[in-house]
Amino acid sequence: MAGNAKGKKRKSSLVPVPLAEAKLLGPGEDACFRHGAIRKLVLHNFLTFDNIVLEPSPQLNLIVGPNGTGKSSLVCAICLVLCGNTSILGRAKDLKDFVKSGPAKEGYVEITIHHRSGNHPTIRRHIFKDRNNSKWLLNGVDKREMEVKDLVKSLNIQLENKCQFLPQVSEKVTV
Repeated sequence: MAGNAKGKKRKSSLVPVPLAEAKLLGPGEDACFRHGAIRKLVLHNFLTFDNIVLEPSPQLNLIVGPNGTGKSSLVCAICLVLCGNTSILGRAKDLKDFVKSGPAKEGYVEITIHHRSGNHPTIRRHIFKDRNNSKWLLNGVDKREMEVKDLVKSLNIQLENKCQFLPQVSEKVTV
């Protein structure tokens, strides 16, 4: 309960739902993951990573580490695989710059997103260094970028909305 200016107590509008009750959902629904949540993230030859597989918890996930350990690289990967533009990242302008430095000619990011239907889509974006372009796969099938964008939109993922997705901030705020 929180007090107001007159010192009166106000009831909280937040009501915890016991996990046993939360499991009483529709067919294919997973009580732990929300619709549009990341279930799995795979990076191969992407920025600082050779190969990494992350399977986040359905609850709060924190990624911490010293500077230069790849925290921002994960944000870039999520943005690019969900059809985000390189310009919102404030990092590299060319797509090819996201492929790991060295002999690698291509890299990819793959993400599996929770869908309430129980059919969790997997999006993979291959990035080609020599051509500075990419190729999209949805559940292993070649797709056009627009088809992937439509899926991302249907999951209510809004990369332009800074309340939902906040890349590394490089701009100054003035008051």
